[in-house]
Amino acid sequence: MMTPRRNILDFYSTDRQQNDPERPRELLTIPPFGATTIAKRPQDIRIANQNVNGCDPIRPCVKELETMQRNTIDILGINETKLSATNSIAARVQSSARQMFPNSATILSSSLDHLVQDQPRLPGGTGLLYLGTINCRSHQRHADPLGRFTYITIQGRGDCNGILVMTVYRVVAEPSHRRPTGAAAQQHDALRKRGKKTPVPRQQVLSDVSKVIKAKQREGYHPLIMGDFNDEISSSAMTEFLRDNGLQDILDETNDGKPPRTFLRSNNRLDFMLGDQHIVDATTKSGSLLLTEGDGPDHALQFVDLDMTTLLQYSPENPMRVQPRQFSLSNPKKAHSFTSRVRDQMNHQNLFQQIIDLRDSLENSGSASPTLIDEYEKIDQQLTRIFISSADAVRGPKDGRFQRSPALIQAGRSCTLWRAVLFCITNGINWTRTVVEQAALTKLPLDSISRDKPKAKIELQKARERYNEAKKKDGELRAKWLEEQADYHQMSNMDNITKDPASILKGMIARAEQKQRDNRLARAWKDDHSPLMSTSIPNERWTYDANADELFEFDSGLFYVHYRIHHTAARKYSRLRTSKKPPSSISVVDVNVTVEHIIVTTETPNAAISWTEIDNKSDLESWLLKRNKKHLQQVYDEERPPTREPLRSILGEYGTTDKVMRILDI
Repeated sequence: MMTPRRNILDFYSTDRQQNDPERPRELLTIPPFGATTIAKRPQDIRIANQNVNGCDPIRPCVKELETMQRNTIDILGINETKLSATNSIAARVQSSARQMFPNSATILSSSLDHLVQDQPRLPGGTGLLYLGTINCRSHQRHADPLGRFTYITIQGRGDCNGILVMTVYRVVAEPSHRRPTGAAAQQHDALRKRGKKTPVPRQQVLSDVSKVIKAKQREGYHPLIMGDFNDEISSSAMTEFLRDNGLQDILDETNDGKPPRTFLRSNNRLDFMLGDQHIVDATTKSGSLLLTEGDGPDHALQFVDLDMTTLLQYSPENPMRVQPRQFSLSNPKKAHSFTSRVRDQMNHQNLFQQIIDLRDSLENSGSASPTLIDEYEKIDQQLTRIFISSADAVRGPKDGRFQRSPALIQAGRSCTLWRAVLFCITNGINWTRTVVEQAALTKLPLDSISRDKPKAKIELQKARERYNEAKKKDGELRAKWLEEQADYHQMSNMDNITKDPASILKGMIARAEQKQRDNRLARAWKDDHSPLMSTSIPNERWTYDANADELFEFDSGLFYVHYRIHHTAARKYSRLRTSKKPPSSISVVDVNVTVEHIIVTTETPNAAISWTEIDNKSDLESWLLKRNKKHLQQVYDEERPPTREPLRSILGEYGTTDKVMRILDI
């Protein structure tokens, strides 16, 4: 059963006199500071952050999304979500976001070492929720595997390569053993597994965030770092963090007076929005809301408005890439479909009557009042959305729908159907409209679709195989089908009205056969492959193979083997290692790593290794990049001869020194 939030009790001070139990407790509030969120300029982007002290696991991030909608926030950073970032939770958050904001995106982070698929709650955690306008310009996104921070990069133009938007949660200053199941203990345990002998989570998160900031600054990105740092900005750790990364307190720099506290149970300000000079110069207003205006029970919401032209050197009204026209009214069939869709949507939203009422109001008033202007702009926005959505629905794909054979279309619909079925089963919801529509198009009765997840996966795999097979034969099938379409295209396109259907057919068949030849050549040069959908990562670093007496180490996606030093009585292994795939019979062991060798301290290893399945796209990409980087840098990591003297000086950085040239000339 979900525990309700206890923010009402937290609003009251506990400073009651013991000798007067009847005295009412005094209400505690956090006053607003700076600007408000009532008005927002069209050319501004609004970024906010808040410690929500636990999202609802039943309806995850729904309240946070409502906060975004209520305060017209474009990017919302959330700290201490207390959500386990499993595929199920992430899918439910994404589904809720897209229901409220079309084309929006979400990213959540939690500790991967403590992830349990059927457990929705997990200490700590961060996340970013952002709208479709930001999603279109986002370039990179990353979720920290320890759940400490989450970030995205937004592309700019000209002299500004873009901005880095990151939300951070820094655990409280307490011993890790005080709360064994808390976020501090969780991070302490995860850092020890990653080779940190005496980890300090509060220092480590600032160090890791600084590494990300410096790497992105070298790429030309300007950082905007926000979050709950659980520390005063004047502390030595925070002062060093700001100085090393060139960051400033945005609320303090852009408002008069001293910003108030952001946490009910502390007199100090613990939450900050930090940026470099470029971010501060682009700020149009910033502020901190009254506590009850946000979503969190004990932390105030902070926000900053940034001018897009100053920030990213382009206006939000002008797209970064001008798209070519893909819809034309010269096609009578598409023109009729477009006008029908527009008319239906306007009737559904009662826009015809709204326009008549607005006209009458303007005639009666004789002048355009602010209320009538707002009403006009609202209707204009609704019409714009209707026109764009109708055109997108009618125009079809870029290559033209007539260039696909019915067999390929049917196979694609089957894939779409079973993907939607699997989504419904995974999230435990009723059949969506996509399932109903695709089942009707594929002529598959809904009653025959089982809610068995393994069967749905098998059906999806079969549908993909049928799609790939249809794609290989698509050229020949299209050539036959195009004969039936030549007459229609001769009549539906004004440019073809003077052409002979035979010449139109000849050109269409030639294009179809050429595409088929290109596909065959591509398959000849490139082997068939399937996408990497998931992988398993071991939870333990050190394992032992009793049959071969070998010690295995897992480091950054690669397994390495350490061989035993046989001339010693103790179970000592060499620090030198080489990559090797371990057998399935390995057992988990504890080791003591010294300067000279590695000692296995487990007397009788019998604990089986445990694995965590990684099937999130961003996590898969992160592990692959980590593995490839480790693999390509193993010569330097292992300090092989070319990286040590005297060969290092002889070869130089690129192998083009005078000594090398003389050797090559011999």
